[in-house]
Amino acid sequence: MAELLALTADELLTTTRSVRKRLDYSRAVPRDVVTDCVRIAQQAPQGSNIAQTQFLLIDDKQMIANVAAIYLDVFETQYLTDSYSVFNRDEGDSAVNDVNRKVAGSVEHLARTMHEAPMLALICAQPRFVLDSVRVKSRMGSVMPAIWSFMLAARVRSLGTCWTGFTNRREDEMATLLGIPIGEVEQVALTPVAYTIGTDFRPASREPPETIMHWNSW
Repeated sequence: MAELLALTADELLTTTRSVRKRLDYSRAVPRDVVTDCVRIAQQAPQGSNIAQTQFLLIDDKQMIANVAAIYLDVFETQYLTDSYSVFNRDEGDSAVNDVNRKVAGSVEHLARTMHEAPMLALICAQPRFVLDSVRVKSRMGSVMPAIWSFMLAARVRSLGTCWTGFTNRREDEMATLLGIPIGEVEQVALTPVAYTIGTDFRPASREPPETIMHWNSW
């Protein structure tokens, strides 16, 4: 059984970061530890008590390299030129722009080193979503808590994760590569899974909660 970090619930929730530069690619990730993370993720709330989340865990080095090649190509050919990407946004605030530049370096680091990761997790929804905004929101409300629970479980086991969506732009290619039945399964998120270099993660800087709160009406 993996040793768990001594974190309170609040510490766990506020220090589970998107880890990119502090992933330790030199350490193998045991399958039983990740299985524990999935077991915990299964306890996340799910609509109508119907299990809809599937985890495709990848620890074959060649398969990781193949997925990473798709990820890097999307990063170079699409994300770098997108106006919304952290590389191209000007927030009109020098402090925020400085943070974005650091994040940009972190994003690029992951894109160029993902092939070294000891494990990748592709989290999927089954069945596929339908093109109806209400039902999509409902379905995502069943899948996203499981993904976050997986990441929290990984954090307390000294594992780092980073929710990414780059490969969703090449879903058909990913499906062919990984043998995913494209007509039945929706790819939602891809994350590296690796032990972290140190465990001293801190809460990120955020605006006061009052800036995003509304009472009784907007």
